[in-house]
Amino acid sequence: MFYVIGVSSTAEILSKVGYKETVGRLSTVIKGDERAVLNELSASHVKNYAEFMQQVLWNKWRFREDRVELREKATKGWRGRERRFVLGGEYGVKAAYANIIYKAVSEVGQDDLTLRMIIRNMDPIVMEEFN
Repeated sequence: MFYVIGVSSTAEILSKVGYKETVGRLSTVIKGDERAVLNELSASHVKNYAEFMQQVLWNKWRFREDRVELREKATKGWRGRERRFVLGGEYGVKAAYANIIYKAVSEVGQDDLTLRMIIRNMDPIVMEEFN
């Protein structure tokens, strides 16, 4: 499983870097310094996704809903079309990949989520609240 994660993560990073260093830079030159509406939307998606992944596996994220939101808020300008195409494509691929993982996991079962910790010097009264 680690090999699959490593290969897919490497492929994702290489494709993003390749895009950003070519078409992404060209898009920035064409549109100028002003941030596009979808740039702000994508920044909020990334923030929400990062917070989500602190507790839940990435493949449970709502990529399809984010893709729909991109389509709905895209502008007709160059950067809006470019962001919708690129981010929409990324979300589509991730949604499809997450679906493959979901099907594979449904065959073998989900891992139990457990949290083990050592707590020292805690007030027993406060500790009772967690029982």
